[in-house]
Amino acid sequence: HPAVEGVEEVSHYETVTEYPGGGRDVRKVIDVPGVPAQAAWTEQVPVQRYIRYTEEELAAREKERQQAEEAARLPETIASLTCQLTDLQLALCELYEGGGV
Repeated sequence: HPAVEGVEEVSHYETVTEYPGGGRDVRKVIDVPGVPAQAAWTEQVPVQRYIRYTEEELAAREKERQQAEEAARLPETIASLTCQLTDLQLALCELYEGGGV
C-alpha cells in the first residue's frame, strides 16, 4: 500500500442562533476532513493452491497416513500385548501349580 500524506482538517463555524444580548450559538462545519499520515506498508495474503494428484500419489499419501496412525497407536498396542502376556503367564502358572501339566 502506498504512503498517505497527512491532511489537516479544514473547518469553519456557522452561526445557528443570535441572541439580543450579543450572544450566539455556533456549530462547527467540517469542509475537508483530516487524514492522518501513514507510511507505506506491504500486506501479505496467504495463497492456497490446488494440486491435482495422480491416483498413485493419492494411494501413497493414504498409505503414509495409515502408517502414521498405526505408529501413534503403537504405545496402546504394546500396553495391551503386555497385559495379555501377563494374563497368559498367570494362567500357565495356575495350570502348572494345579497339576494339569
